[in-house]
Amino acid sequence: MVSTVTTNGATNALPTGPDLTLAEAREIIDRAVSKAGEYLQNGAFAVVDAAGNVVSISKMDDAPAVAPRVARAKAVLAAIMQGPTNTFAERMDQHPVRYAAYLDMLPDKTFPGGGGAPIMRGKRCVGGLATGPGVAPLTSIPGVHPTQLTSGNASGNAEDLVICYALRVPYRSQHGAGVH
Repeated sequence: MVSTVTTNGATNALPTGPDLTLAEAREIIDRAVSKAGEYLQNGAFAVVDAAGNVVSISKMDDAPAVAPRVARAKAVLAAIMQGPTNTFAERMDQHPVRYAAYLDMLPDKTFPGGGGAPIMRGKRCVGGLATGPGVAPLTSIPGVHPTQLTSGNASGNAEDLVICYALRVPYRSQHGAGVH
């Protein structure tokens, strides 16, 4: 059975049910890998369920060896905190003692940097998606025309554009102006 849901303002058709399926995770990662390739980026992508359990991880050719671990750590944080990883990172930058307490309570290693986003089904978080090293928040990439790094009329950065494209949600920067 398929239902239409709204995720961050975008309408998507997702199968009904409580869990994120392997097929859904692979589709998300396939979109991320495709878009990253268009931007000449080589990283890793992780999709976890709402509890932070791995559903699928892919490492692109020539991605840094640590990329899958970082992607998983960010995806876990996005899922269990039910929000973009940059939001948590900004809060914890202001409260390092609180962050240390979180580290003791969270079920897995996490990485509080931008590049992780929750996977929403309606208003309910069903998982998280994140990039690892090799997909950077670049706003200028040699060999990539500047118009490719846009969403609508707004300039964007490669990492956030890949995440939003993979999740089929409107563009939202987690990195401010990005890196040139």
